[in-house]
Amino acid sequence: LVNSYFGIDKPIALPPNVTLTGPLVNGDADLSDDIAQKAPEISQFLNSAQESGHKVLLISLGTMLSWTQWSVDTIIEGVAVVNRNQKLKVLWSLPQDD
Repeated sequence: LVNSYFGIDKPIALPPNVTLTGPLVNGDADLSDDIAQKAPEISQFLNSAQESGHKVLLISLGTMLSWTQWSVDTIIEGVAVVNRNQKLKVLWSLPQDD
């Protein structure tokens, strides 16, 4: 099993015993109490989005990626375009160094 999805990563040949799983998330888990305890500011952000009818876009590309100002600006511009027609709030996990 590989935590990826077709079209996200660079195309490579995979052996037949490899299965792309997409995001590995327990959709039945209620994480609200856990998030409220460990990250109250994120919990407050998510609750306010829900109360105001906003969708939440989570951007989290892990720790292996090194961001350039161009890549950050490009993502911001893309989100702005999408947000023109959506009620959207963005939660972006970005290392402090970037």
